[in-house]
Amino acid sequence: MSAPWTAADWEAAFAPYSDDLYEAALAWLGPDDVMLDIGAGDLRFARRAAARVRHVFAIEQRTELVAASHPANLTVIVGDARRTPFPREKQKESQRPRRSLR
Repeated sequence: MSAPWTAADWEAAFAPYSDDLYEAALAWLGPDDVMLDIGAGDLRFARRAAARVRHVFAIEQRTELVAASHPANLTVIVGDARRTPFPREKQKESQRPRRSLR
């Protein structure tokens, strides 16, 4: 078994994104959107999205990656996204028709 990954290992493997790439993804979001970030990591994208949308749900398995404080419209769920139920009180608003990515 290998040693646990350090923060630098996680950064190198899963966060190689440039500011331009973040901005391109964020451009699809509007102020009335509710967003789900699966595998949210250190909440880097979720925090940026929270500044633009009504609400963000971020799911991350690794507790040590998730910051303790975050914006009020960012709900952090620590768990496996395959086994974590989506919060029922928010399902209806998140199921409204979406813009096509095409």
